Amino acid sequence: MRASLLGAGAIVALALGAGCSGERDTAAPASPAQAAPVATNGALVFARPVGGDLARRYELVQTDNRGTAATRFARRLFPDDYVAVSPDGTTVAFTRPARTGKGAWELGSPHDIFLAPASGGEPRRLDRTRIDERAPRFSDDSRWIVYSHSIGRETSSVGISELGNPGPWDVISRNGDESGGSWGPGSHRVLYTHGSFLNGEYDLYVTDADTGEVTRIPNTSEYRGGSWTPTGEIVVTTIDEAIRPAETSVWLLAGDGSERRLVATTLGRLEHGLAFAPDGGAMALGLDFKDAGARVVSFMLGDAPVDLAAAMGVPGWSPLWSPDGTTIAFLRGSGVWLMDADGGDLRRVEGSQGAERLVAWLAEPGG
Repeated sequence: MRASLLGAGAIVALALGAGCSGERDTAAPASPAQAAPVATNGALVFARPVGGDLARRYELVQTDNRGTAATRFARRLFPDDYVAVSPDGTTVAFTRPARTGKGAWELGSPHDIFLAPASGGEPRRLDRTRIDERAPRFSDDSRWIVYSHSIGRETSSVGISELGNPGPWDVISRNGDESGGSWGPGSHRVLYTHGSFLNGEYDLYVTDADTGEVTRIPNTSEYRGGSWTPTGEIVVTTIDEAIRPAETSVWLLAGDGSERRLVATTLGRLEHGLAFAPDGGAMALGLDFKDAGARVVSFMLGDAPVDLAAAMGVPGWSPLWSPDGTTIAFLRGSGVWLMDADGGDLRRVEGSQGAERLVAWLAEPGG
């Protein structure tokens, strides 16, 4: 089952904590002395940096089944900014420079993707290439992984690999640009964008990892990004540059692009992540407002669009919804925080030391 998949596209990847750091809000309030434990029906996993400069590494930690204490999740230390955990909790994917030695950590050094048991053990390289590989993401059943290839300065593509069958399927176009990759709920379909950086026109595409079939979703060139929702719709945005500051509109498309509906408008830029409630009935966005900074805003999806203002939500970024739908995790200042889905009961995760990156919220509890 090995082939070269012609097609293209990619969503704009929402990297963990992209564009944000613990230095953004150094005046964040201290952790509450006695935060009431709240059932979160899962284990929140985040990466914590240890060391510094060229010795930078990350260790994985997880909350217990009440979401209050952090414990070591993977004993092995992982270098790099991109870390993912398979939904079944058994495998950690990370990237690191393809070469070692002096200069290996310099900006722009090509990276390879490695896989390792979450319980520890030696990592194995997913596939050795001469191009840069970043941002691994697992399918819902933990069988496949999608990641980004960088080819030169102006072109990128999407790679798909089956974990039990080494070697990539390349979703690749020699005449275009691809990025991102969002797994469809409960499926092996990958959503991404494809187009040309020369004219700035991109469309959404879907590739079936099992068959290699590529489908173009028509009439999607006006949208930016694209990610599956838990109900099989696609969330995209448009930006009206004629308004100052520019207005961002959030849309939901039918899975085949045949219908669309406006769900939210905002003067904030969607630059800091998005998350859906497990039932698909609500969203949390990491928005950047010109005068208010990064804020996490959650809202219900209704018949009428919601106007999301800077006064809404809480300071923070990179929202991540719990499997039972009751809690949203996010980054704030120098730590990992939790809040109820309606925005109440703010609390800092005990054991969060600062400068972490959210990785996953697994269905099975830890501790």
